Amino acid sequence: MRSIDSGRGTAYHLLTRFTHDESCLLARPLRQPFPRAESAPAGVALTIGRKPIRVLVVADVRLHRDGLALMLAASEQTQVVGSSSSEGDFAATVKQADAVVVDVADGGVEAVRRVRARAADVPIVAVGAPRGEDELVALAEAGVVGFLERSARPADVVASLESISRGEALCSPRITAVLLRRMTARAAPTPIARPRAATQLTAREREIVGLIGQGLSNKEIAARLYIEVATVKNHVHNVLEKLQVSRRDDAAACVSDSGRLVRT
Repeated sequence: MRSIDSGRGTAYHLLTRFTHDESCLLARPLRQPFPRAESAPAGVALTIGRKPIRVLVVADVRLHRDGLALMLAASEQTQVVGSSSSEGDFAATVKQADAVVVDVADGGVEAVRRVRARAADVPIVAVGAPRGEDELVALAEAGVVGFLERSARPADVVASLESISRGEALCSPRITAVLLRRMTARAAPTPIARPRAATQLTAREREIVGLIGQGLSNKEIAARLYIEVATVKNHVHNVLEKLQVSRRDDAAACVSDSGRLVRT
């Protein structure tokens, strides 16, 4: 996988637009590029002209966590300062890191939010990016600045870390297209749900729309409510039909912070 952008181009601006959106409670600016290494003594060559990028690995699956840590430790461009689950105690370790690599294949946006709560200004690279558009947008809003799909190679992880060390963002063409589409959709007027249709939602449907408004994916909603993912999908389908909207974002726009439907 290669960066689609050499410099602060399309991918960088897309992600900074999402992460700096006033509606994103967890929005934070990108950290400045990492410091360069000091000059080497005469006759001694530096490998890449920079200090190794210090990385914290966060993954809830032990096998994924150890694999990522071993792979990054084997690279001259990176130095692993620690590894942890998303619910682990890494508040001290993250202060030593220049970047955090988070496995989002299972934890999703909640894992990123836990990292962001402990590291407000450390860039985050998401490994195992999901296929769903809603999940990708939620990750960008939570502060992810680099996305690696499940087919990524070890070299791609290092390349992504080097990219964000230069203040850039790295996305595949598919993910960039998703973010462009969603930004265009956000610029369009939000449909107003008909009051009569809104009152037809069940208590469970209202609860699910409220969780969508918090940026949770179907899988995360299912885990939160202790129900099957297929059940969540059925509820979402019913909500979209009743509110006469076509996207989850439009349904969430009709929800207040307390979970009650409101006219927007």
